[in-house]
Amino acid sequence: LAEQGSLTSLRGWNLDRMPKPLMEWDGTQPFCPIQGLPPLVEQAMRAHTPLRIRYTGSDGKTTVRVVQPRKVTLHSQATFLVGFCQLRQEERAFRLDRIVEMRVETIIV
Repeated sequence: LAEQGSLTSLRGWNLDRMPKPLMEWDGTQPFCPIQGLPPLVEQAMRAHTPLRIRYTGSDGKTTVRVVQPRKVTLHSQATFLVGFCQLRQEERAFRLDRIVEMRVETIIV
């Protein structure tokens, strides 16, 4: 998660070792308890559609990624979007305040 911009050094941490969130939301509950969640994140969570994000890591590099949202977690230091990242082919956590642009990805059937 260090590459994804946490305020504390989490180098080498995986999602299973993240501290327990203060709050989390997976889109199945009718009300999202996390205040200030961007509407596109809530829309993608409810519709189970991927998001295309432009993300700036703690190193200052910006990458474009397609993420299938799984949940949003609120920790004491930040709010994270957790989902399957197509670029890395694994579940990753992205700080919402480091997402500089996002849009719901169009799914072609």
